[in-house]
Amino acid sequence: MLVNSICPGWVATDMGGPGGRPVAQGAAGIVWAATLPDNGPTGGFFRDGKRLPW
Repeated sequence: MLVNSICPGWVATDMGGPGGRPVAQGAAGIVWAATLPDNGPTGGFFRDGKRLPW
């Protein structure tokens, strides 16, 4: 089992308001994490498939 945290960034939704990036762009990172192979990264914090420091 892989465990990661994903940040979609500021997304233009009802909650995020105008000016954010498109929903599809924010969702792409979540889809990336949900479809990682069994040997994918774990224990990380990611945005757009790139590890972020935390």
